[in-house]
Amino acid sequence: MIACFGLGTYQHELVHVQNNNVVGFDSELKIGLYNGLPAVGVQRIGEQTREMSNYELSQSFNEAIGYNLTPLLMGIIMTLFIGFIYIGEKVKQ
Repeated sequence: MIACFGLGTYQHELVHVQNNNVVGFDSELKIGLYNGLPAVGVQRIGEQTREMSNYELSQSFNEAIGYNLTPLLMGIIMTLFIGFIYIGEKVKQ
C-alpha cells in the first residue's frame, strides 16, 4: 500500500512537471529528504515573469485540496478496513 501511494505521488508530481513545461515554466522532479523523511516534489527553475493563468490557479487549488484531503480519506478508509476485520474476528468467535 505504501509503495502504491509512493508511486502515485511520484506520478502526480511528474504530471506537474509536464504541465509546467507546457505553460512555459521550466521545472524538474526532485527526490530528496525533507526533515529527515524521503520526499518528492517539483522545483521550478527561473523566475515567474507573468501573472498566473486560470490553468495555473486551478493547479494550485488542486494541490491545496488534494494534499489535504487525500491523507484524511486514506485514514478513514484504513479505519473502516481495520474495523471490518475486527468485527469479522468477533463474529467468528
